Amino acid sequence: KKTKYLISVVFVFLLLVMAFFTIYVFSFDFNMKGATVGNGIDLSTISNFSLIKFSILLFIAVFFSLVSFIILIFFNKSKTYKIASSLLKIAMLFGLLTPLFL
Repeated sequence: KKTKYLISVVFVFLLLVMAFFTIYVFSFDFNMKGATVGNGIDLSTISNFSLIKFSILLFIAVFFSLVSFIILIFFNKSKTYKIASSLLKIAMLFGLLTPLFL
């Protein structure tokens, strides 16, 4: 029970961070002239930005995370924990692929 409580707290924190990141990305104007990032790269010259691909990958990562969380909370068998672990790994994969489309 203590582990499930800890996982719940960490997962809620994770969702808040993901929500903040998503809101920040969708509210940022990437076509702003003169806006720079990193070593002075002009954001208006970046042509491979794809908000649709970014959104899809982010949604997939959130979906797999939520399914894994639901499995962890409502089921108590070893087999379901392995399934939840695999789903979290898939969610991490999609989460790592998401910034490639920014």
